[in-house]
Amino acid sequence: LYKGARAESHIIMQNRTLQSANLKLEFRESPYSLNPVPAGAQSWIQVAKPNDMWTPLGGGLVMALAPYEIAEYNLAIEIPREYGKIPDTWSYWIVLTPITDKPNMVIAELAQTWNINMRSN
Repeated sequence: LYKGARAESHIIMQNRTLQSANLKLEFRESPYSLNPVPAGAQSWIQVAKPNDMWTPLGGGLVMALAPYEIAEYNLAIEIPREYGKIPDTWSYWIVLTPITDKPNMVIAELAQTWNINMRSN
């Protein structure tokens, strides 16, 4: 990846229950990254349903899935061309968390790791 470039990925979310489900999709720094995530990297992430408008992921998006619904989303990262120094390698997570109001419930989060290897363009 290089400054000004765009990389995209596709994710599929499924609700395999009889109840509607609310899920939060968010950006997180990977604790396993060899280098720190560049400041502001969260604002470089966008999300969209196929054939829909891109929306900044920002602090996270909450999505509602109907019972047995399958939802497809596209994720993208676009590093601003004018951004300053960026580490050669770094990584972050895109995390999907179910939202529940049930106390004392164990919640499993799913994370997709994005490993970024920078190059000059």
